[in-house]
Amino acid sequence: FSYSLSVKKKGHSYAAYLHDAVLLYAMGLKEAFKNGKDIRHGREILQKLRDRTNIRFYGASGLVHFDEYGERNLDYSVYDLQQTEMVTKFVSVLDFDSHSKRMKGTSPSRNAIANGPWGAPLPTSHQATCQLRTALVV
Repeated sequence: FSYSLSVKKKGHSYAAYLHDAVLLYAMGLKEAFKNGKDIRHGREILQKLRDRTNIRFYGASGLVHFDEYGERNLDYSVYDLQQTEMVTKFVSVLDFDSHSKRMKGTSPSRNAIANGPWGAPLPTSHQATCQLRTALVV
């Protein structure tokens, strides 16, 4: 994943998301102004943003783009705490690519999760998307 901010060097990661939200809000204001809408009503601005599913820009938190439901596409990683020799560290074992809607195992643990837990096949990309949405809502 490509992020343009380092948390250690530049600040808290939430600041990057706030920065991108302000940029997105400004885009909505611009569209509302351009179309003569009343900017005092947040619903007008939100509707302008929802009408534009082609919004894509590189913000402080990385690539900002939305799906057909108006939800931000975010890439996710699952990390496993592993001990190798005398070092314990988090290792990425599974990545979810929001653009392609696919999950993939990452090296060096690819073989351990290639078939999902206990040898069960990994879910299809549609099932994975639904499971991720459910996990976020709960």
